[in-house]
Amino acid sequence: MPFPTIQTKQLQLIELKEEHLPALFEQYSNPEAMQYWDGFPHKDLADTKKLLDHLIERDKTGTSIWWGIELRQSGELIGSMGYNRYAANGLAVIGYMLNQKYWHQGLMTEALTAFIKFGFEELKVHRIEAHVTPGNVLSEKLLLKLGFMNEGLLREREFFKGAYQSLIIYGKLVSDK
Repeated sequence: MPFPTIQTKQLQLIELKEEHLPALFEQYSNPEAMQYWDGFPHKDLADTKKLLDHLIERDKTGTSIWWGIELRQSGELIGSMGYNRYAANGLAVIGYMLNQKYWHQGLMTEALTAFIKFGFEELKVHRIEAHVTPGNVLSEKLLLKLGFMNEGLLREREFFKGAYQSLIIYGKLVSDK
């Protein structure tokens, strides 16, 4: 099956490839953007290549899928998003990041709207979750705007960046449309 492309008015969600490494590095090397991510800012292109290879390998399993977020007009890659895991008639867990130059322009709202619709209609998932690190207010506001519900805090749920981290769970059901 060919990699699915998703189009919106201003954006196109595309397959991530090695040619996207410089744009991905810009995204993943930004300390402010990585503040709430489960890893440290990338130090060099080798870090980003390792992540890209990991995402591509996971996509091959059919239980994960990651897209690049591209501006349709210029073809510039400005972010990435994906289903870290998903199962038809089951659960999907999402992640997303936008290059800081494009924050506060409504682009992630546009991308996530199409991305969520794809999850419910094409991947046939029943529930979509986002795990948000406390303090990531922008992500929380975005999820609420898109109809997700704050379902609570999971104390010290994951171990990353050298410590146990709590996560806020946001969920949206197919019936919540």
